[in-house]
Amino acid sequence: GKSTLLSLMAGLDDPDGGSVLIGGERMSHRGPARQARLRGGLVSVMTQTNSLLEHLSVLGNVRLAASLRRSGGGRAGGGRWPASGPRPSPEQLLADLGLAHRRRARPSALSGGEVARANLAVALVGAPVVLLADEPTAEVSRPEEAGILALLRAPGGPRAATILVTHSRAVAAAADRVIELVDGKIR
Repeated sequence: GKSTLLSLMAGLDDPDGGSVLIGGERMSHRGPARQARLRGGLVSVMTQTNSLLEHLSVLGNVRLAASLRRSGGGRAGGGRWPASGPRPSPEQLLADLGLAHRRRARPSALSGGEVARANLAVALVGAPVVLLADEPTAEVSRPEEAGILALLRAPGGPRAATILVTHSRAVAAAADRVIELVDGKIR
């Protein structure tokens, strides 16, 4: 249910009933190109799966995401969406996530934790207003988990709001607010 909820929030899936509103507009009334621009400029999604392109290095993947977000017209909605903060460079994000030394590596050469951190760099590079993160610390060690959580919580960090889904009580405890999804119902 949690991954489906994030997909609905990002406009990647359509709901069976009701509607998803972003900025007062129904996502289902937007065409695929407008939905993609919205995701590129406003909402960024970090999935549990490896979304890196194998033919690019780690740095190449992050640079590609930055380029796509810039070419997508910036913030969605014709400038109605405020920038969430400074736009960190791909190199800075990789350094912040402890991946500077792996910037030239191909995704297949990375450990599970390195893939997770590289996926997070791809998601954060455009300074999205909202980051939707599906288990961003599932594959990382305890010290790496602490570093990721610190980056996500940093004042003036590379995002304004993070909606994070996790099974980890420790990760949930680091959140400002916890909403539980139990048997498909929010409580």
